[in-house]
Amino acid sequence: MIAYLDVHLLRVLDRITHLIADEVLNTVSLALTYPEIGDLHPALTREGHVQALLFAGLRGSGYFTIAEANYFMPASASRQIDLAVWLPDARLWLYLEVKPCSPHYGYQGVLADAHKLVEDRPADPRDRLRGALAYGLRHPVKEKDGFPEKYRQLGAELLPLGFREVGIRRRSLEGADYLSVQAGLWVIDQVVEPAPVQEAVALSAPSAERLTNRGLALRFGHLAAPRPINGREQARCGRNDERGPLEEWPCL
Repeated sequence: MIAYLDVHLLRVLDRITHLIADEVLNTVSLALTYPEIGDLHPALTREGHVQALLFAGLRGSGYFTIAEANYFMPASASRQIDLAVWLPDARLWLYLEVKPCSPHYGYQGVLADAHKLVEDRPADPRDRLRGALAYGLRHPVKEKDGFPEKYRQLGAELLPLGFREVGIRRRSLEGADYLSVQAGLWVIDQVVEPAPVQEAVALSAPSAERLTNRGLALRFGHLAAPRPINGREQARCGRNDERGPLEEWPCL
């Protein structure tokens, strides 16, 4: 099942990588044609722009998408996920948290989103497939490029949270100010099982009889006539009355 599902997830990741790369090349072309247009590339501060880009681009590729999606059974009414992608062949929603992760900064933002996905603890099987998507652009560098290794380290930290790596993709950007675009996808595919209902503890026969004779009778008003208790029962109950035996229910 995982291998079958990952085939579809890799297709989504490949399409996402190409969408971001095409956007960078498109902005380069626009900037050359219209110098007045300014800096357009999907940089770190334009996270919402990339989310909108993926929303529209995946729809154009045949996937139905929802921005700021909600779970079927959300733990909080205010909880919204960046992007939901319907996988028709798998008949599952993929809930994505989208976060930039460039070569020059850490990946704490991705980890924070991953923790949110874990803490969502969905109880509905339709909400089970959740993913953390990281993307970034590589500037030209003279030293060794450690960008791919950074994503592998990120994946190692996501593993203890229950995520598995779907893949890390990279596409070169010839003619742009960047060498390449890189995107990685990690998913968690699980449902929190409801807590088992604790079975009632069976009462022993004497205890059940005493409960029937006194507790249930007192509760529902089906009181039988009280019987006198003998001296032994009276002593056991701690009742010493000079007037003689008491008429009451025996001690439990």
